Amino acid sequence: TWNGLELKSEINFFMMMVEKATKVKIDKKIPAKFFEIPKGFTYTATDVYQGFSGLELSFDTLSNINNESKTDIKVEFSSTSLGGSNNFKYYKASGQEVELRGANSYNKVDQMLIKSQQNQLTSTSVIIPTYGTIIYQTISGNYGKMQLVSVEEGSYLIRYAVFDNDGFIKEHSDGESSFLGEDFEIIYNEKNNKLELVPKNTARCFVLGEF
Repeated sequence: TWNGLELKSEINFFMMMVEKATKVKIDKKIPAKFFEIPKGFTYTATDVYQGFSGLELSFDTLSNINNESKTDIKVEFSSTSLGGSNNFKYYKASGQEVELRGANSYNKVDQMLIKSQQNQLTSTSVIIPTYGTIIYQTISGNYGKMQLVSVEEGSYLIRYAVFDNDGFIKEHSDGESSFLGEDFEIIYNEKNNKLELVPKNTARCFVLGEF
């Protein structure tokens, strides 16, 4: 803070969120036009947000003694499986909707969430837990996610998706086990029947969690 003005804040609540001021101008008047709603713009609010990894945030509107409305946030955690439901809609740059089937955390990961965790990405190898979600950055700089569906005696099935710079789906699996071979190497550990994901060159990855 500076003279009571907050310049940077960090919140680590399932993901790291950082808000930081890059320039400060004091006593500068802001034109009223910046507070006007653009023509043709429609804003839709909802009182329930289905959050990350089964976290459901319910927003209850309360009234204070002056009868002014304020928003109180009640947090509820659900441990039930999310099954194959999607929490984000995914699109190609052409506008075509893409259905990404998955379970648990996989459905709740988009490019924005991966960017919020990019400081956690590492070039060291990671063990892929079944139905855990791996977020990664390719050699070309694109972000993506993958999930191990099953592994048995060296045979495995994974799903993955890669986002372009604008957050649209650039590439995704179609049920096959092929993966980004130029960016990562997948090693089968026969001893414990697990897979190891090894980044190549400038690629990086991180196990987001197993829910």
